[in-house]
Amino acid sequence: STEHSRQWPDSLLVEKPVKNGPFIPFFFKPGPLARIVIPMALSHRADFGSNQAVGLKDQNDPAKGKKRLIVEFSSPNIAKPFHAGHLRSTIIGGFLANIH
Repeated sequence: STEHSRQWPDSLLVEKPVKNGPFIPFFFKPGPLARIVIPMALSHRADFGSNQAVGLKDQNDPAKGKKRLIVEFSSPNIAKPFHAGHLRSTIIGGFLANIH
């Protein structure tokens, strides 16, 4: 962990991480990130953030197009305390939804 922090390569976009207990958080440098993202968002307009490459295709007949995939994840009961188990499934579900 401390060794990983020291070995982190210098980057124009990402700050050097500093070990914080068992975690190694890292942060984007706001200036360079804004100089990259804002022009990209403006040039792509409504398509910014979408990914046309994702989706599952029928391997036997790719011409059929993409299939729909439903990912269900965390929907905690608001009448009960939110706990780490809810957060874990929310994060996993979010990643799976973004992949597909």
